Amino acid sequence: MFRQNRATMKRIKKTVPESNSLSEQDEQRRQLILEVQRLSREEKLSNTEIKNMLGISYRRIRRYLQGDADTPCIDGRHVHIVPSSLDPYLPVISSGIENGKDYKTIFADLKEYNEPKNSDKKTLHL
Repeated sequence: MFRQNRATMKRIKKTVPESNSLSEQDEQRRQLILEVQRLSREEKLSNTEIKNMLGISYRRIRRYLQGDADTPCIDGRHVHIVPSSLDPYLPVISSGIENGKDYKTIFADLKEYNEPKNSDKKTLHL
């Protein structure tokens, strides 16, 4: 279980490259997304017409219409960044991992961190 947490932390720490320049492949993908959105919204073409015109799958067209061309790509996939309910506890968990604590000690730290300070705050019941 502790290994899964480390793997999760590595994925969380992985960020978009600091340079704002996109690779050629990412720029082509971005242009294709913008073109699909333009054809659908401005020219009012159906998804089937866009599929036949551009030669890409119907499923990909649906994804491109839902997504934003300027969202960061991780591993070549456009992701929607959704806040996790565990985000408030991330500093406690990551500092525990960095300090080499085992999962039992981190769990105890989370319990201490979880003590309700105000009655209006949400708490994680461990």
